[in-house]
Amino acid sequence: MRLILLPLVAGFALVGCAPADERAAPPGCPVPPSPAEALSSGDGRAPVVAGSRGADVAVAAWESATGGPVRGATATGGRWTPAADISEPGARSPTAAAGGPGAAVAWDGVAGDARVVRVARTAGGTWSAPGAVGGAAGTRPRRPSLAAAPSGALLLAWRGDPAGAVMAAVAPPGGAFGPAAPVIADGDVDEVAAAVTAGGRRTVAWIERAPDGAVVRASTDRGGVWSAPVTLSDPATTPADLRAGTGSGGHLALVWRADLGERTERVDVVLRGPDGTWGARRIVGASHRRALGLPRPPGPADIAPAVAVDGAGRVVVAWPERAGGRERVLLAEVGPSGPGTPVRLGDSEAAGAPSLAIGDDGTVAAVWEALDGARLSARIAFRPPGAMSWSGCRMLSAPGREVASPEVAWPAGGAAVALWASTNDGAVLARRVERP
Repeated sequence: MRLILLPLVAGFALVGCAPADERAAPPGCPVPPSPAEALSSGDGRAPVVAGSRGADVAVAAWESATGGPVRGATATGGRWTPAADISEPGARSPTAAAGGPGAAVAWDGVAGDARVVRVARTAGGTWSAPGAVGGAAGTRPRRPSLAAAPSGALLLAWRGDPAGAVMAAVAPPGGAFGPAAPVIADGDVDEVAAAVTAGGRRTVAWIERAPDGAVVRASTDRGGVWSAPVTLSDPATTPADLRAGTGSGGHLALVWRADLGERTERVDVVLRGPDGTWGARRIVGASHRRALGLPRPPGPADIAPAVAVDGAGRVVVAWPERAGGRERVLLAEVGPSGPGTPVRLGDSEAAGAPSLAIGDDGTVAAVWEALDGARLSARIAFRPPGAMSWSGCRMLSAPGREVASPEVAWPAGGAAVALWASTNDGAVLARRVERP
């Protein structure tokens, strides 16, 4: 997981909300009574997890810290399959999605002298042979993003260098991917995010750099033809860390960090309804100092925002920021009347790297990195629908195990599934957590 602009779309408004409510921190988190399940005993980093909106199925994937293959595992009803090598050596940037009873993982892979986007699919715990979806000699696909509909239909999007195109390919439930098609043929593209709503509407969003800054843009698949891109961000800011979230009611939310300069930023979010109409761009929380991320290897700290959407279109956004010389995580709900008052997540000395998921009943699960003294742990807390505060806080990781990149997913009909890496030994660990 697991913390991004041109003229605005007509009718967009700018709405902010109040400073954080420091009184909303949940109580201390108890240590788990049982160990987490080890999906991999070493050499793992950058884990990702996804839950199906059509079945109690979760999928996890992670890359090798030493140039080995991407590995993957699936869970049905909370029972994980043994981890398997699903890619060629040297694969990077895994992205996962689950829909119906199946799941898939895509990555930036290698085919001779070319870079390609490859995909492996699974149903019932057996992985398919990886198949190439896009890429050719002299090109380099980068940063693939995979999304699934509840039916299991898949959308895969990626940035294609050197032209800077945004490419996409579609697969029906259980079927093969069709040919890759350009969403835009060229552009200085940075990040790409794919999304498929419950009704099957496919959207690709990306950050596109321009001579005078950068913009968040999005395009929707209209019967095999990608629409003209729509610009969604504020031209006075520079976007980064674009994330997408979809709800069971057909809503789509995009969230990103909007840089204001001089290490100051804010969080912006845009919601699209089931009818395909983009709503007002909202400012979530107040402008703040940019987070630095908690000190832990490997690689750069994660300072991206997180977003989750429920069936009624209620959006929950979490983000790290720096206040009073310390890192913290704030959350806010964005409803029809605009963003609510942000609350601080957790009561640790410092916090970062949030991830969110929403269960069938609207309960929100949040996981994050928490730092107390020299100890870095992964934690989880819940907020039932309609509640004003977070509860059920508990530790995910055992004492003495340093964590990185915690992620959470919530498959349909099941419990929340948390996944993280251990920086002590490169293990990838998972825990299934029932709502309080």
